[in-house]
Amino acid sequence: MKGKLHMSMRNGGCEVVRKISEEAGLSVSGVYKILNGGAAFSSQKRELIYKLACKYGYFSSSRKRSGGDCALKIGVLIPKYPLYFWDKAAAGMKAAAEAAEGVGLRFYYYPCAYNNEDVARLMELLLTSSCNGYIVYPVRAADWKRLTLSLCAQGRLIFFNDMQEDIEFGPFTAYVGPEHFEEGAMCAYLAARKIAEMKRICVLTSEANPEKFMLGRRIQGFINSALAVNPEAEIKKMTLNLDNNLAAAQLAGRIKSCYHAQPLDCIYVSSGFLYLACMAAEKLNRTESSPCINTICLGHEHSAADKRYSRGRIYAYVAQDAYMQGYYAVKELASAFLEDRGVKSMYFNSTPVQVMDV
Repeated sequence: MKGKLHMSMRNGGCEVVRKISEEAGLSVSGVYKILNGGAAFSSQKRELIYKLACKYGYFSSSRKRSGGDCALKIGVLIPKYPLYFWDKAAAGMKAAAEAAEGVGLRFYYYPCAYNNEDVARLMELLLTSSCNGYIVYPVRAADWKRLTLSLCAQGRLIFFNDMQEDIEFGPFTAYVGPEHFEEGAMCAYLAARKIAEMKRICVLTSEANPEKFMLGRRIQGFINSALAVNPEAEIKKMTLNLDNNLAAAQLAGRIKSCYHAQPLDCIYVSSGFLYLACMAAEKLNRTESSPCINTICLGHEHSAADKRYSRGRIYAYVAQDAYMQGYYAVKELASAFLEDRGVKSMYFNSTPVQVMDV
């Protein structure tokens, strides 16, 4: 039988508030005002109070159950696209909420992670949603160092599918998703036999994803492993602007300009546009002096429908189980509340998929 989620929200009480008050050099009443959303204090003082609240596990009484149907309300901030990936993640979250009962999910979707206005609007909605748990795919335009303190002061927080390395992870902050560096390394080792014979490899990257973010960590894992397999390989990074829709013809032009008719052996793609690289290689394959005649493609997360564009160029890719990631993110939050504990990070292994031997 399904277990009804019963939970009393954790309230720090006078002793915890007094401890926060003493460390922050602020009156008890001032601490209560900040923890209940008062804005008549400096941002530095509010952040200090939120940080101490996270440290001591305080949750303000305004976050207690107010008599509604849901004992636990979780705010979810994730991208809308690509649907084939994020729909699975959302389905997993909904299944976990249904299995636990008493768990309500409130989804906030964004179509583009680089639009500052959209990000600011969604973050304001998230911060005022009166949830007591959060699952977020970190938006590039957001200041997560600051926002983490605010969200953790209201409840537990799970970074989903990508993590932030420049924030302090406390007992009420965790990560659920894959290890991206290992994903990149897996792609290289999957094609190790072919990489050992390659001379030129093109790595598609984005200016919005430095090494500490998802794409950057995948790329570094791939490059490290590819060079371990073949130290003589020439690996070039090609930076793309993902803010705009990128056409295959544009990518083909960039590749031709970069390689000047020199043969290109492999294109490694870290995000969900593996088919685009295949289409670009196919366009170049139909022109004279193409650098892509025998190019194979490696990458991550392409839909079944994308296979029709591959023309046999997709050699292998790494697939994530987005459904189970979503399921366990919700399950971990619910369990943490039931057991009155912090949240734990969970890593999911991705699956290497070999499509064909090109």
